[in-house]
Amino acid sequence: MRIFILVLGVSFLMYSCHTSFQPTLSNYSAFETTFLDTLVVSSSKTKPREKVPEYNGSVPKTMDLLHTQLDLSFNWEKQMVIGQAGLLLKPYFYPQRIIKIDCINFKLDSLALMANHSLIDFDYTYDGKKLIIDPQKFFTPNDTLKVIIHYRVTPSSDENHQSNGDDKGLYFIQKDSLTKRRKEIWTLGETQWSAKWFPTINRPNIKATQSIFLTIDSALTSISNGVLISSLVNNNGTKTDQWELNQPQSPYLTTVIVGQFDRQLDSSGPVVLEYFVQPGFKNDISSIFGEVSEMIRFFSETFDYSFPWPNYKQIIVQDFVSGAMENTTAVIYGDFIQHHKEEIIGVGNDAIVAHELVHHWFGNLVTCENWANITLNEGFANFGEALWISNFYGNEAGEYHRYLNRQKYLEDAYLSGPLPVVSYYFSNPEKLFNTHTYNKGAAILHMLKTYLGDPGFFDGISSYLNEHEYSNTEIDHLRMSLEKISGLDLKQIFDQWFFQSGHPRISFQSHYDSTSSIFNLHLTQENAFQREFQDLFSFPLKIGYVINGDYKEYDFFMSKKKEKISLSIPGPPEFIILDPKLNVLAEYTVSYSLDQWEKIFSLPVNVGWKIRSFETILLLSDAEAKEKVIRWGLNSSPIFRQLALKAIEHHSLRIFEDTLLRIGTLDQRADIRAFAWRTLGSVAIKDHSKYLIKRLKEENSPFVLAELIKATEELNPNYMDIAVITSFENRPESAITASLGKVYSQRKAFDKISFFEEHLYTIKEIHSANFYQSYLSLFPETGLLNIYKIAIDSRNQRVRKYAATLAVYHLARVWTNVKPSLRAEAKTLLEKILIWEKDETLIDFYFAFK
Repeated sequence: MRIFILVLGVSFLMYSCHTSFQPTLSNYSAFETTFLDTLVVSSSKTKPREKVPEYNGSVPKTMDLLHTQLDLSFNWEKQMVIGQAGLLLKPYFYPQRIIKIDCINFKLDSLALMANHSLIDFDYTYDGKKLIIDPQKFFTPNDTLKVIIHYRVTPSSDENHQSNGDDKGLYFIQKDSLTKRRKEIWTLGETQWSAKWFPTINRPNIKATQSIFLTIDSALTSISNGVLISSLVNNNGTKTDQWELNQPQSPYLTTVIVGQFDRQLDSSGPVVLEYFVQPGFKNDISSIFGEVSEMIRFFSETFDYSFPWPNYKQIIVQDFVSGAMENTTAVIYGDFIQHHKEEIIGVGNDAIVAHELVHHWFGNLVTCENWANITLNEGFANFGEALWISNFYGNEAGEYHRYLNRQKYLEDAYLSGPLPVVSYYFSNPEKLFNTHTYNKGAAILHMLKTYLGDPGFFDGISSYLNEHEYSNTEIDHLRMSLEKISGLDLKQIFDQWFFQSGHPRISFQSHYDSTSSIFNLHLTQENAFQREFQDLFSFPLKIGYVINGDYKEYDFFMSKKKEKISLSIPGPPEFIILDPKLNVLAEYTVSYSLDQWEKIFSLPVNVGWKIRSFETILLLSDAEAKEKVIRWGLNSSPIFRQLALKAIEHHSLRIFEDTLLRIGTLDQRADIRAFAWRTLGSVAIKDHSKYLIKRLKEENSPFVLAELIKATEELNPNYMDIAVITSFENRPESAITASLGKVYSQRKAFDKISFFEEHLYTIKEIHSANFYQSYLSLFPETGLLNIYKIAIDSRNQRVRKYAATLAVYHLARVWTNVKPSLRAEAKTLLEKILIWEKDETLIDFYFAFK
């Protein structure tokens, strides 16, 4: 499904520095707010006020939807869909008399029913959600029925659905000169919202082919699932586009998009690719989306199942209420991924692009039978991200990505409580899209991959896809496919890891008997969320150890609370490490000396163990050891160079001042150079302003320029000529805009109000927090109402709304030297925001403002 973007008002340390992999929270800076440009899913928090959920299995199939035909036009002023729908159905197995169609808040203009190509009479009732048709006779699976509906509907959000407005189904974006919005239509059907714009049987276990006719303004572009069959120009300034998808898919994957886009076609690879971006970004398409053709080849080979759809289209839209959505052959992304090529660094958007592509096998080709099994869609998509990154960027990058996903699960499990990955007891299917079904699900798949081996696992995956193509599955279907290929019984593993909550915490003790040359290792597991041990986990576990300078590994399968391993070796191991590749989703309680922590850097272990070692040494050792580990980090991979720079900044280590100058000038990675200048600005003793201004004229990366501007101003306020600063105002990158905003705020540049107000809606969400606070600190009287309007504008993304609310909060309760009358006004507006907001994710974050 879609991936939510969450705003975090804190920075997270993703590992413990003492005894186990547990998340902790770092300090939070009131003004220089950290926004993590990280794609994560919604919190799994369950509030005490919720009722105990009831069992939610698959809705029985009484009618089978075979084909949907839609003929649509749009009234932009009324934000209305005007449609004719033809639904081809037949009884699924048992004879049926009643036909039930989902259509929410429709105005039904006319209805017709055909049975075996003949019109028949019928009775019907409609309660605003479900149309029930009764032809007064029974039909069998040998009969074909067609329901024809002429309708009008204005999609709207349910008052009792507390979300980010992601339940409308279809969205009209109106042209707005203030916010630079253009006319656009797009849809979001998952989970239950397709029935808000076309009549259907609104369940994931229904699959049908479709034909969609879209009548739109001739100047606009339409996009939908499948293939564009024809585009006919009408006499009234409109055209009618016909889209066909001849392979069945679930209704939540049906989409239409209408708007103005820059388009690029690529027919050079195994699948015809089309890219649609907002005007002005056509030259950046290859940087935004990466190597999609190569991705398709890679996943087709890895899953041993060729890409199953006729083409692949990717579209960036305005004001998308979610991160992305995997509509079959027509993936929608929010414009947070849309950057100019100079702004894209590291692995860029590869993770989310890979995620949505993998759904075309797991989710679109084979779809979860019910929402309880959503991990079969999302766990696989998350799992695929790391596969691709390892393949294209190298093993360390892929392992780091997998490690970060693992840590996100741990954070959420500790902050919000553990949940089963698969549970049929839920009150709202939206709450199933969380770090358990995504991240933990992916971690379990990785564990199965290491247990079965690549051949056994991927052959089982190929069997799963081939056996269940264009149909629906539950988690046991996956288990049986893997068992069929491997010959192993996996039921216990699946029951423990998918159906029970939590994960194991593992500790060990060891003893070497020199008389018998036997090394005994005693392992203990407990559920990380049980005071007393209750739930066992079964899992393969590698034990790494060093003896006589050689690193060795021992394979073991743990299934009991306490296990004993005895090895005949010539001497006591010099070092022991459990699960060196972090293949098991577990926490490991260890007690190492400084020398042992340092030893980890030289071993073939997962980058997560090295990160833990790096942080532990920084926190628990003396100044000499700190300097040593930081110098190691600065000369290591980009992951550790950045960690080392953060450590220099955090510990204010001025001995690295000259090193920061060198890194900021010479490092090949723009993000590393940018962080070096940021760190220099906070720790330098000498005034390097003249050199930094020279670098400003030679540097092109917007991230680096943004940090150079801030660092120069911090090192020597007002040294930089205002003409140098204003020369960057024409740069389109939001990082630079936010940096200029901070400098103007610090310089009390009251003549720059038009600069700020020009960018209030166009600055990228991840840079909006600092920009809004700069604006409000400089123009509190005139700016407060503008920022308030942004906070309560339902069209805005969570990140932008949160950033605006945070700025109002600072004016109301944090900043000093604020006039009492203005502070009182800010407090009033803050209270209005907190009362107005219905998005549960933001409500959780806003709790800190109360």
